[in-house]
Amino acid sequence: MALRYLTGVWMTGTLRGKVHKFDLDEGLPVHSHADGRGMHITVVLSGSFLCVGNPEIEGEIMKVGDVLDWTASEPHGFRALEANSSFLQIAKQ
Repeated sequence: MALRYLTGVWMTGTLRGKVHKFDLDEGLPVHSHADGRGMHITVVLSGSFLCVGNPEIEGEIMKVGDVLDWTASEPHGFRALEANSSFLQIAKQ
């Protein structure tokens, strides 16, 4: 298998991914993925994020290397606590 550099929005095999980048206080509003493609993981690449919209992790801070494993229809959102914060979202098709 050849090594491929993946950036932005990408697909490889059954995996779909996207790198999200944010400045201080930017983020994703609370949402869920009820379309059947909702199972995914979020990996913090830089900076830190405040978790919002999910009672189990509301107010928790995600830092570099932290991983969250979401199930379908599970509400979640994030707010960047630092400039140049980013995370990778990977979903299985």
